[in-house]
Amino acid sequence: MSQYLPLGDDHDVHVMAKTRVNGDDPVWQVLRATFPGDVTWNFDGIFLLDRDGVALGRYTASQLERLDADLSYLLTQEGAGGAGDS
Repeated sequence: MSQYLPLGDDHDVHVMAKTRVNGDDPVWQVLRATFPGDVTWNFDGIFLLDRDGVALGRYTASQLERLDADLSYLLTQEGAGGAGDS
């Protein structure tokens, strides 16, 4: 997976280990509690979190344009440099 991720000094990428998204993993439990419902397919469990880890939205694979718009808006709200600024 790391071969597809932009790694380096300018990126802060976190990759989770393989897990059962509808199981007892605490991250997925919080996400599904915030936006209820099982994840029915690998790419239908798309969640947008802010830099503090607060879940802001849940998207399906057919909602990628909405996700892109919401992410673009979030980046403008979190500073000119984007969500990675500290």
